[in-house]
Amino acid sequence: RPPTLAIFLGLLPNTLSRLGVLIVLCVGAVFAWMRMLEDAPAWERISLILLLMCGLANVGGPNSVYLHEAWSVCFIALSLAYYRNLAWCLIFALIAVMIRETAILFPISMGIIALIERDFKRAAWLILLGLTCAAFWFAHAVAATTILLPSDPASPGWIAMGGVPMVLAASKWNLLTSQLEGVWLALAFSVFALSLATVKRVELRIAALYVALFSFALLWFGRPDNDYWGIMFSPFIALGLPSFFKFASNLRPKLRSVD
Repeated sequence: RPPTLAIFLGLLPNTLSRLGVLIVLCVGAVFAWMRMLEDAPAWERISLILLLMCGLANVGGPNSVYLHEAWSVCFIALSLAYYRNLAWCLIFALIAVMIRETAILFPISMGIIALIERDFKRAAWLILLGLTCAAFWFAHAVAATTILLPSDPASPGWIAMGGVPMVLAASKWNLLTSQLEGVWLALAFSVFALSLATVKRVELRIAALYVALFSFALLWFGRPDNDYWGIMFSPFIALGLPSFFKFASNLRPKLRSVD
């Protein structure tokens, strides 16, 4: 793991204070989303906030303070909430990646959407962000090699080809899916994935692409005990439901007119 979180936690006196900061960060992300969605209809705003919280619920656990994923996903949520403020959006995204390297899929998602939107300024800044993270990881790797010994245990690796079962296991880090198994879990995740394809708002389109990229990565990477990586994308898996219901309600009159 990058040393960012360990250094920060070392500045705080105990687990309680660290958990307090994490919860404040999580609540701040929720309020930032409320602010971002001020222009949305009330029912849609409330629905999206509740769906987001179903995934962020993992953050309040007693052990979550030591999970890099719990901190990183809060900064990803903040970055999305401040998408229209380029400086804060990039700062929060950078912090997320500095805490957990797998969060790099989030700025990649933003960069793809930026290119589609022809927002070349944002795309250029995101490329610089990626290069900055690469330099940071290289410096960290070099520093780590100075203290590693041949006798130290080696990681068994993360290329496990877990496929769809790994994706579904990771998706359970959401209150909506946490108690589902087998066919019901697969059905719920399929509905959520389909609904994400209907979102229009740029922040939600980025979240949808991020979920897609992370899910694709989990097909190949992650041992069975790494399903907690789902914390990184679980808050966003169901955010397409309001758009899906709106799409379905708009489609019904058109089908009737055709009949």
